[in-house]
Amino acid sequence: MRPIIRPRLRSLLLGLAAPLAGCGAVIDPPAAQPKPLPTAEAGAVEAPAESEWTLSAEAAPAAEPATALQPPPREPIYIEEANGEALIAAALNRAQAGNKRVLIEWGGNWCGWCYRLHDTFHQDALVRPVLESSYELVLIDSGPNRDLMKHYGGNDRQYSYPHLTVLNSQGEVLTNQNTEPLEQGKGHSGERVAEFLRTWAPGAEEASPPSTSGESSTPAPGS
Repeated sequence: MRPIIRPRLRSLLLGLAAPLAGCGAVIDPPAAQPKPLPTAEAGAVEAPAESEWTLSAEAAPAAEPATALQPPPREPIYIEEANGEALIAAALNRAQAGNKRVLIEWGGNWCGWCYRLHDTFHQDALVRPVLESSYELVLIDSGPNRDLMKHYGGNDRQYSYPHLTVLNSQGEVLTNQNTEPLEQGKGHSGERVAEFLRTWAPGAEEASPPSTSGESSTPAPGS
């Protein structure tokens, strides 16, 4: 009976025989058996088809348009076609009846900081009560009313927006205010704005605002 040599033992014997055969003799190694492909039963994962490796343009998620990330436009706060002189005249009539000042906010709907100050005027808990009790607020577009703004603010001034002008009930200029010192972060400081309004409210001493404001009282036009 021919002895049974297991495949592993046969490989070992052939490995021992190779040195003995020398360089001139070649002993063929056992033929390599092809490895069976992994099957689903063995828990192997089949390679995805070529179409699964590449994401086609149809399958790729569509990029959102840039406009989708933009906030909706706000309602205009300035009436661009309004006559500035008429707005001031109407505000002076209300101020005389209510013993108030007139607060002019020069700017435009193109001015982001004008919207921020407008929000501070109407939403800040410190500012809103002073504004409503002591002032008639007028928003005047500085574009078509630039000469009027210079009439109240002066020709030699470097204007930045929003720009504030305070009038008494007789239409006399009490002060002009650059609003940059009132800014804080991405908005305006409620404390600083409220302090400015209290300084020029009726009954308050008509003195220059604190030095941090960078402004002083301005004489009435033509005086």
